[in-house]
Amino acid sequence: ESRKLMYWLTDSEFYDFLTDKEFYVIKNAHTNYLQTYQSLSSSLNMEYVNHLGSENLQKRQDIAYKMIENNKVMKNFKSKGYTIININSGWGPTRELPIADINLCTKYRGVVDSEFFSMLINKSMINPLYVKIFEDDKRELILCHFSTLTEITKITDGPFFVFSHITIPHAPYLFGPNGEKITPKSLQLGYAIKDKEGYIVQLQYTNKLVQEIIEKILAENTNSPIIIIQGDHGTDLTRTHWLTRDDDSLREGFSILNAYLIPDKEREIFYENITPVN
Repeated sequence: ESRKLMYWLTDSEFYDFLTDKEFYVIKNAHTNYLQTYQSLSSSLNMEYVNHLGSENLQKRQDIAYKMIENNKVMKNFKSKGYTIININSGWGPTRELPIADINLCTKYRGVVDSEFFSMLINKSMINPLYVKIFEDDKRELILCHFSTLTEITKITDGPFFVFSHITIPHAPYLFGPNGEKITPKSLQLGYAIKDKEGYIVQLQYTNKLVQEIIEKILAENTNSPIIIIQGDHGTDLTRTHWLTRDDDSLREGFSILNAYLIPDKEREIFYENITPVN
């Protein structure tokens, strides 16, 4: 119960911060899909991807990855003269988007952001050595997102659209509540996903980083920037079996943060149950 209370307080304070900064925060927000590849391919193309369910897992991921790499949202902005900027996530297609004019934080590409390699090595004898060598690189890649977001205006003078797919507070849990280094047993994305305490303290640090970056962006930009902060899926802390979900697990998995900062005159486009696909 104390963990649940701590989790609630963390998010409650963060929501209050967003509201104070005039974000439109969707109450009881939920995603359209439980997996990142489905959620991002849907939201970045403004369409449902239910048809992917008829394919086998490998094919549906291949299709979804291509949809993300050449998505409609960025095409639309590009056609209006916007510079498209992507920040390397270390995950799948959002490492380096072909449609982007500029990909940042790319110096961390390689073994450290290889999903296949980290999964392969996860249960091997050299995994502890791999974690020791690359855990700092993994942290630096994540922190690169936040340090880079305030530097965008120095890169381009015209209008720009920035996509930053940040993998925390998702496991592996690398940070304590104030950014202290925590060494995970594996660097595989999603490893130890049911570690509630690890999730909570990494969430606390994530919230602090996001608050700091919002403060900086708003202080340094006087031209009313539009900011969307959106989860692609919820947590998976309560599911007891990997093949099935009860109602509580489904509610948890679909629950996300969905918050928008836009000029006041445009706020009427939002409605109570709006989801990422819309």
